[in-house]
Amino acid sequence: MVQNGFPKSRERRRKWEVALRRDGFAATDRTLICSEHFRTEDFDRKGQTVRIKDGVVPSIFSFPAHLQRGATAERRVRRLRHKRERKLQATEHLYALPASPKAIKAKFEQASVRLRKLQREKSNALRREKRAKNNMQALLEELKEKNLINEELKDRLECYSDLPVHLLSRQGVEYTKAQRDFALTLHLHGPKAYNYLRETLHIHLPHPSSMQRWLSSLDARPGLNKMMLDMLERRCQEDEDKYGRVTLMLDAMSIKHHVQHDPQTQTMFGYVDMGDRLNETDMASEVLVFMVVGLQGYWKAPIAYYLTKSLTPESQKVLVEHALEELHHRQIRVVCMTMDGHASNVSMCTKLGCDLKADPCEPLKTHFPHPVTHDRVFVMMDACHMLKLARNMLQLCRIWFFIVDVCSEKKNLILQAYSPITSISGCINWKYIVQLNNVQKKSGLHAANRVTDKHVNFANQKMKVSLAAQTLSNSVAVALRTLQEVGYAEFKDCEATTEFIKMPVSKWYLSVLGFIINIDTLISMVPVLLEGQQYVLTYRFSQDHLELLFNSIRASGGWNNNPNASQFKYIFRKLMAQCGVVKPCRGNVTAQDETETLPAVIDTSTSLSAVDMSSAAGGEEDLPSPFADIPALVHDHSYLPVRFNNLVDNALVYISGFVVRRALKKLSCDVCRASLVTDAASAIKDQSYHLLSLKNNGGLVIPSEGTVRVVRAAEWVIRQASASFKRSQPIKQLEVMYIVRKRIGSFLICFNISKLH
Repeated sequence: MVQNGFPKSRERRRKWEVALRRDGFAATDRTLICSEHFRTEDFDRKGQTVRIKDGVVPSIFSFPAHLQRGATAERRVRRLRHKRERKLQATEHLYALPASPKAIKAKFEQASVRLRKLQREKSNALRREKRAKNNMQALLEELKEKNLINEELKDRLECYSDLPVHLLSRQGVEYTKAQRDFALTLHLHGPKAYNYLRETLHIHLPHPSSMQRWLSSLDARPGLNKMMLDMLERRCQEDEDKYGRVTLMLDAMSIKHHVQHDPQTQTMFGYVDMGDRLNETDMASEVLVFMVVGLQGYWKAPIAYYLTKSLTPESQKVLVEHALEELHHRQIRVVCMTMDGHASNVSMCTKLGCDLKADPCEPLKTHFPHPVTHDRVFVMMDACHMLKLARNMLQLCRIWFFIVDVCSEKKNLILQAYSPITSISGCINWKYIVQLNNVQKKSGLHAANRVTDKHVNFANQKMKVSLAAQTLSNSVAVALRTLQEVGYAEFKDCEATTEFIKMPVSKWYLSVLGFIINIDTLISMVPVLLEGQQYVLTYRFSQDHLELLFNSIRASGGWNNNPNASQFKYIFRKLMAQCGVVKPCRGNVTAQDETETLPAVIDTSTSLSAVDMSSAAGGEEDLPSPFADIPALVHDHSYLPVRFNNLVDNALVYISGFVVRRALKKLSCDVCRASLVTDAASAIKDQSYHLLSLKNNGGLVIPSEGTVRVVRAAEWVIRQASASFKRSQPIKQLEVMYIVRKRIGSFLICFNISKLH
């Protein structure tokens, strides 16, 4: 419907007023009339704009009976139709009043009832919204739905779900500790969500400047952190068994070259800083972090960080000794020190008193004396890092001349635990890994291993532990041996490579030397630990805890890569003020347990102000500097062979064994179950069963010849469908079943069953 204005001509306007038949009605320049009161032929539709023709007067109305004039049958039908439409729409024009006062009253009462209903609905909606805003759990659900926080952060904030939202307003002078912890955690790991709650939903969260004031008393400058150490001392006094013995681990993370003014210290921040407050001129390129992990309980705490450019082993030795001394003064005993396999770390251990490059026929010295107590402090090389180094070395060096000749009786026992082979010789070559990937790509199936292009070309993913572990796995060794024994010429001399992968121990290279160091350390350290505790959790010696901290730092504040020095300091300060680091959903490392990061301040009160935090720090001077003067793809074919190559045949037999194993759990007929399997003696005669024989550790099933034939036929059908360029949709399961039955028939399987009967 279109509203039309009254004509400006007095004569035409008067005609329209009369046509309306309303007593005392006088149209103005703003009075409108609906287009429904005009006939179709009254409009001029020739131009771009639809207009009312000159001389036209509105003629379609639903007047009371006493006002109606004689009309034709057509006009009467039209009026009835419009009347029905108006009743269905339940709408009337403002100027068309009901016929009687009773109808007006009824209309008014209906409108009043509808108005009261809308008011109640509005009031209920406001109350629901108010209740939702007063429920922290509802707020977290809303943030999760809007993708402002991830699942990990939501779980981290679940402990505040009972916190009433209205209490987030100021209570007296300061916010409560629960309010502060919630605000700090959310602002650190979800700044967008924090701004949404504060600016869009108008939740009374503290201003960022208030949080900065709370954190101003926390000293997050480079060096050993006194507040973290004092916190550990108080916890150790409360529970010595849980906090008295720790692992010290150190690792470096790259940071961006960036210098920025620090308004708190009124200095330029981003230069090399070893905690001695000297004015360095070199910009820092990495941050070296020290962390302690409890040998009992699920806790960890970063105790120091240093902005560095290139550290010498001598400088690292000074830093480690200084950390050991400060921890000892707080009654905390460092049992083991974990690091990666960098050459500087090995040199540092040597300067501390270890002997990690001794005669391979003699035991290594994998411990050094404590600088204060002279107790043994063991060293361990992170196993995941050693695995990556071994993989990288195999790829870079390409060819090794590998000879293992075990001389030490102790190592002989260790090697026998890994493999019955104690002496091998030959040529180790990365090309066998590359050729394995090529053969599997060409064949379209994997010989029960996970090697792909990303395992061979891993230059952009060197830090992915899973790629290294899957490359140097027993499954790869079995696959290489299978290809060699079934007659692949390119794998003729891969024995040494196979044994190297199965037994990652070498006396000549740092990567595998790390495994020997760890074995010696565990043999010597575990009996010492069991004197004071019932069990030893070896994950406590993994650098995963420090890598997870690095991943969280990279993800905090909205960044997804390495921060600069100022950003690192800002994040470190916030981590000191609240407990827990959100587990990243992506990264180089996946957490294996629920170890949490401890806060720098232990607060048992309900409210803690910035003044209280200052007093908790003790108000003492900085820790003395440890330095005196140190500067610091499968090929598609339109045709396929009936018989596959040896690798595919072995893979299909392996798959058949898995299929049979699943089928046996669902079959109750002994005759049918027996027709799906065969004995090991019969399988040995067929080279297609070679991979299954090597891979079988007792849990696999040897499929019958008929079962393998069915799987081979299914593979042929799937490959034929994939090779067809005209097929746009993947082949369906029913189609595979139909073609397989057509290809193999029922003679073979029926024959096997008849023999059993």
